[in-house]
Order: sequence, then C-alpha cells, then structure tokens
Amino acid sequence: MNERPITFYTPSLSTGGIGKMRMHLMREMSAMGQKVDLIVSNPSSPLMELLPAGVQVFAIPTTHALWSLPHLVAYLRKRDPVAIFTDRIRLNRAVLRAVRLSGSGARVCLSFHNPISLKLSAMPWLKRKLLERTIERLALRNGSLIAVSRGVADDLVASLNIPQEKIKVIYNPVITQELFELAKMECDHPFFHTKAKVVITAGRMTEQKDFSTLLKAIALARKSLDCKLLILGKKGKRFAQLLEETKTLGIEPHVDFIGFKENPYCYFSRADVFVLSSRWEGFGNVLVEALALGVPVVSTDCPVGPREILKDGSLGRLVPVGDHRRLAEALVETLRRGKRVAPKLESSLKEFTAWNSARRYLECAGLTPNNDHFLLSR
Repeated sequence: MNERPITFYTPSLSTGGIGKMRMHLMREMSAMGQKVDLIVSNPSSPLMELLPAGVQVFAIPTTHALWSLPHLVAYLRKRDPVAIFTDRIRLNRAVLRAVRLSGSGARVCLSFHNPISLKLSAMPWLKRKLLERTIERLALRNGSLIAVSRGVADDLVASLNIPQEKIKVIYNPVITQELFELAKMECDHPFFHTKAKVVITAGRMTEQKDFSTLLKAIALARKSLDCKLLILGKKGKRFAQLLEETKTLGIEPHVDFIGFKENPYCYFSRADVFVLSSRWEGFGNVLVEALALGVPVVSTDCPVGPREILKDGSLGRLVPVGDHRRLAEALVETLRRGKRVAPKLESSLKEFTAWNSARRYLECAGLTPNNDHFLLSR
C-alpha cells in the first residue's frame, strides 16, 4: 500500500451526481488499500456518512482562491499527498499555487463534467476570453485534465488551445455492488399497483433536464397506452411551473413528483422504462444505473454522453432534443417491447464500474498496479 494519500478537494459532496461519484471513487480506492483524504469547506453533506472509515476528512473554513492558501499549504506540508483531484477551476488554481508555495511534489488533476463550450457560450466576450486563457494556462500546469466522456474531451479540444494528450477520458464510477443491493430493497408507490406502465426519470428541476418536453411526451404517449410518470429529484424553482403544466396537459393524476430519495434504485428497478429528457449532459450517470439494473432506457441525443453510453443507440433509443413527439413514440415502442436485455450489455457496462474508474484515476496520479496494490511509477 502506498503510504502517501490520494486527495480529493471540493467545497462539499452535497447530494448531486459529482459528489456521489467522488464518494464511489474514495470507497473503491480505500478498498484497494490506498490511503485517501478529502478536503471540504462544508462537511454537512449526507454523503459524508457513507465514506469508509479510512478516509481522513480535512475541513477548511473557505475555498476562496486566496484565503484558502494558508490552509492548503499547511495540509500539503502535513500530509504530502501523491496527487490532488479538483473539480472546479477556482479550486484548481488555488491548489496549484499551494503546491508551488509548499514545495510539494503532488500531481494536480482537474476534472471536467460538462462541455466547456456551454459555459463559455453563455459568457460576455471579455469574460469568456479570460476564462479561456485561464484554463489553457492551468492545463499546462496540471498533471492531467480528466474528462468524464469522450464528448467532453472533444469539446475541450475544439473550444480551447489544449493538447489532446493532456486530456484523459475516465468514465464516472457508476456501477457498484451497492447499486444492486439498494435496488433490491423494499420501496412502494401506488403507481406500481396499477396496470399502467411506469415511466421513471430523475434529476434536478432545471432547464437542463427539460421535464416540460417529457410531460408533453407523456400526455401524447397516454393516447396510445396507459402509462404513468414518476419524477425523482429535488423540487426546485421550476416545480410549481411543472406542476401547473401537468394540470394544463390533463395528466396531473398520472404524474408524481416524489422528490429526492436517498435510494432511488429500488424505484428504478421496478419501473418499465427510464427516460432522460435533457438538453445537455456531461455524461448521464442515471442512464448507466438504469441499464445496469436491466431497465430499458430512452434518451435525448443531447450533447454529450448519452450517445456514448448507449453505443449509438444499440443499448437504448435516442431521440432529438426537445422533440416531444419523437420522445413519445420511442417511449410507446419501448414500453410495448417490454424489458428485453440488450445484447452484450454486461460487457458494454464494464468500463463504467467503480473499480475501473478508480484504477484509471490512480494511474493519473502516477501509480501503477502491482499485485492489486499501487506503487509510484515515477
């Protein structure tokens, strides 16, 4: 076992997908015998309780680019990590400064979870140019840039002056043994006790997830067969608007916003189809989770992630973004076909396992496998 830790630095694990993926990586690395540290400024996330006992948590009072420096320098001198993984540009810049000030030999890696072009396109010209220059400079100083999908990597290369060889594509650590155990747990909902087919989706109620198009698709699909929709996720600012849309479409009794669930997988496994209606993604963890549980999926062909995961549509239906008619057609066709396992599904999903992702992250840290342990390769 390598005595120097691998470190993850993030403001909070929160309850979202990125925090969950970080937690999976830390648990898998710990199981491999690797020391793991976590630096956070807000340790109140419920995911903190799921960390293995071996992960050491270091709480710092701020993640401000300047005020965090004394705390980061002190940490680096105390723990001497092999590598630090960050998931925000601001944090990455602070870590690189702290590494220089402390004289640490830690590798620093920055991960990208969404297409950078989407963020850049929404900025004023001057602010966009400043961010472009910042990322290009950071890329040269980082050990690697990690993209969670080939689409995110290609977008980085197309949008910025970054050498292709600096970018490593590492898929998210989605599939764990815990996923299957949680899927078997008891959960109940009135929709599961009807003759109707149950459609399920999960995500934040934001413009990105485009639940409005999904609601229109359900209203249209119901003209062909009896189906109901479960929506898992926090009821954010758009909840009232979406609820009003169900009334306008006349589908209010057939849609239930059941909110955030610590265990969504027992709901996934009992549904007849999982649908992703997003306008954009960086990967699409929920698609992998549904496929792993044997649930058929329908997804928008949004940039980026779903086409990669679904192997150009061979593992699930892809439809144009924002097209509720095509989405309804795909849902009806999939529901009528039933739960059929796609050919070569198991082999296709191996690259999304937590074990595979953890190994790839450790390789980015400069560690190489040796009898199931990791030794420094430099």
